[in-house]
Amino acid sequence: MPYFVLVSIVLALLTKRNLATLLELRFKYWYLILGGLACQIGLNAVHFDGTTSARWLLDLFFGCVLLGIFLNRHIKGMNLILFGALLNFFVIVFHHGTMPVLGSLVNEMHLSKLGSRHSIASTSWGWWLADWIPVPPFIMSPGDILVGSGVIRFVLLNARRRREE
Repeated sequence: MPYFVLVSIVLALLTKRNLATLLELRFKYWYLILGGLACQIGLNAVHFDGTTSARWLLDLFFGCVLLGIFLNRHIKGMNLILFGALLNFFVIVFHHGTMPVLGSLVNEMHLSKLGSRHSIASTSWGWWLADWIPVPPFIMSPGDILVGSGVIRFVLLNARRRREE
C-alpha cells in the first residue's frame, strides 16, 4: 500500500495538483474510517493468541471502515477503494479472520515473518482473492491492488490543480 500512496503523491505533483485541497473534502462519518483503522492497527500491534473473539473484533473494525467508505462513496475514488476492501473482507471472513498468503511465494521471497492476520495457504477456495501478487517486499491481493488504484484515483480526481502563476 505504501507504493500506491507514493505514486499518488508523485502523480499529483507532476500534474500540478495541490494536495492540501484534499483536506477540504467533507467526509460523512469519518470517525468510522479513522477509528476502525486505528483499532485494527492497535489490535494488530498487540500479540493475540488467535482466539475467535480477537479475530471477531478485527472483522468488526474492518466492517466499520467498510461502512465509513460506503457512506462516502459519492467522493471520487471511494467506489474503487470500497470494491477492493470488500474483496479483502470476504476472503478474510471466509478464512476465519486471516488473509491467506500463497505459501510458495512466501518461500520464494524469503519472507520470514507474516502479520498476525495472515495465514499460509496453497490453493484453498478463493485463493485468487488472497495475497499472491508479488510487489517486493510485499505480497498483495487483487483487493489491495484495487484499493491502491482507488487511492490514486481519489488523489488525482479530488486534488485541485494549482493555478498557473
